[in-house]
Amino acid sequence: MLHKDYLNAVSCKRSRANESLASARLKWNESNPYLLSQMGECISHVIKENSNLLHVHCGVGSFLRLLKPSEGIGIEDSHITAAIAQSAVPNMTILTQEFDELILDEDMSLDYVLITDPEDLVDIHAILNQIKRYCQPYTRVVFGYYNFLWSPAVKFARRLIYDKPSQLSNWIGEGDVSAFLDLSGFETLSTDRVILCPIRIPLLGRFLNSYLARLPGLNLLTVYRITSARPFQISRRHYGVSIIVPCKDEAGNVLPTVMRMPKLGLKTEIIFCDDQSTDGTAEAVSQLIQDHPDREIRLINGPGIDKAENVWAGLDAARYEILMILDGDLAVAPEELDYFYDAIQQGKGEFINGSRLVYPMESNAMRFSNTIGNKFFSLFFSYIIGNRIKDTLCGTKVFWKRDYQRMRQYRNTWGVKDKWGDYELLLSAASLGLKIIDLPVHYRDRLYGKSKMTNRLSNGWRMLRLCFSGLRKIKFR
Repeated sequence: MLHKDYLNAVSCKRSRANESLASARLKWNESNPYLLSQMGECISHVIKENSNLLHVHCGVGSFLRLLKPSEGIGIEDSHITAAIAQSAVPNMTILTQEFDELILDEDMSLDYVLITDPEDLVDIHAILNQIKRYCQPYTRVVFGYYNFLWSPAVKFARRLIYDKPSQLSNWIGEGDVSAFLDLSGFETLSTDRVILCPIRIPLLGRFLNSYLARLPGLNLLTVYRITSARPFQISRRHYGVSIIVPCKDEAGNVLPTVMRMPKLGLKTEIIFCDDQSTDGTAEAVSQLIQDHPDREIRLINGPGIDKAENVWAGLDAARYEILMILDGDLAVAPEELDYFYDAIQQGKGEFINGSRLVYPMESNAMRFSNTIGNKFFSLFFSYIIGNRIKDTLCGTKVFWKRDYQRMRQYRNTWGVKDKWGDYELLLSAASLGLKIIDLPVHYRDRLYGKSKMTNRLSNGWRMLRLCFSGLRKIKFR
């Protein structure tokens, strides 16, 4: 038998088996909602509401109902199962297709692709190859699957529920999922290990699933895995760049900023956000605009509240696809923005975070106490977001405008005012599941003006509170 014929025969056998179980699965979901709701809640932290979602192997439509997409499409290879799913989610589209022969509208824009029960799939590699045809750079592919350690319990439970042997023929582990993704051109971003208690136990169950399940070691025993990935491709396109320069009393740095700023991408605009300076910064920028009509220089008047609000004003006014933030003190050289452009344009990351703690710093660039505090918060932050961050307070940060527009929904939602904006940006990027990478920069003494980082103890306390808020909302959710 040819290989394709063999796979078709296996797929037909699996489809018939799943059809015979469709009604039983629906009945089980309705009478035993706890585990399903827990899985749906955990997946919803990765797949946001009101998004465009494709669910491959959607079963009877339970996850499409729980995740509440604005546009939901389910794929099933069984007509009976698809009909049940369509009745469960009448406002969504359920298609009956072979999973490895996916046919969708070519103009469709997918935010997320969810694949559940991969143990029932015959050719995962072929399915991912089909999915990639419909992915944009921002699309997330999400796998939901059981922990290998729980396979005997799951098989036994299915035998009791369906009154027949389990149809499981694969058992997919974390390494297998990452390998499949890598082979098909996807980059694994994260794997969440969730649900320590799969049955409803008042109070105790919530404590086990929300807190203990997140602790290192104990999370190895959890029931369910959620792996998120993105399509990896090196872009050959170039983009326009908006460079936000927040400044307060930085008149002496305005001209060097423009003279040293490289021209990046298709177009480069430099947006000076003057936060009600008293040393003539705004006048210096206005003069530069007149003297250099060949450069795209803009002046935005900040609200005079704090650096964060000043940065938001500049970001909201930006015109181009890539957003960069460069502090007006020029402690980080404008010339190094070339590296940031290459990193984001080539898809190395989606949020590029400058790190000042790799290369040696000049003697007065950062106080010793600030260095120690920054290292502590970096370790704390890395644990919260599940991604290594070495410097949380570097003002040089680069990301896509399309992602910033989604990040805005988290602004001022952390319960503590972030006066600098660095933590809000990092926490928002982590909440969206963006790939955050560090890019080392050289940190030098400022040549003009004074540091605005004062009141170190009160600011340190504010940062600690922000970290605990992030811990509660991202890690222990």
